[in-house]
Amino acid sequence: MHKDTDGISRISQTDIANMLDVSQTAVAKRFKNLIKFGAIKKAGPRNAYMILRTDLFNHSPIGLLYKGYLTYLIT
Repeated sequence: MHKDTDGISRISQTDIANMLDVSQTAVAKRFKNLIKFGAIKKAGPRNAYMILRTDLFNHSPIGLLYKGYLTYLIT
């Protein structure tokens, strides 16, 4: 994927959906969650998002629940 002069790669949700063999609606829902958990943010016009973090396990409810469960097992 090529980046523009701002260093942003652009790809449509439809293209992502086709690559993953899922619906565009499914991709849009995942994007909303990624924005909610601070993993990505909109970075301009259509199809532009910036990745902010890739370690969602440490920053999502599922990851936090898992950590809490491990702590419970250890204590």
